[in-house]
Amino acid sequence: MIPVLILALSAVAMTQFGLYLWRAAIISIAAEAYSGEGSESGSGGKPSNPLHKHDFHSLSAIHDICPTFERPSLHLQLVRVYYQAIQVIGNLCEERISSIANWAAVELDLCTRCAAVLVDQRRRSTQACFVEASSF
Repeated sequence: MIPVLILALSAVAMTQFGLYLWRAAIISIAAEAYSGEGSESGSGGKPSNPLHKHDFHSLSAIHDICPTFERPSLHLQLVRVYYQAIQVIGNLCEERISSIANWAAVELDLCTRCAAVLVDQRRRSTQACFVEASSF
């Protein structure tokens, strides 16, 4: 009985660790600068973010049609699943639990920013490949 309990708790801990590690990857990618970002600072010294959380679907469609020439650091399909799950949670808690709805809005913005950075990385990779190919 005790070994089964230890195995179950270990599985739960490993799953939780994996989710935290994956979310840290999203945060680190979203923290990178991208070409659409305004250079002027808004309030608090942070750069202004022209993205809106509803831009995620457009960015993911652009990401899907852009060619890739290098191995992606994070797959957008997992971010899409996370975005949709958070969107459902935010819609369910929108009127009843405002703190969870606010958290969901922040997470949606994070996913949108991550998608924008991934699209910009693909664009830069394509441009670099084009420059290299045109130099021959």
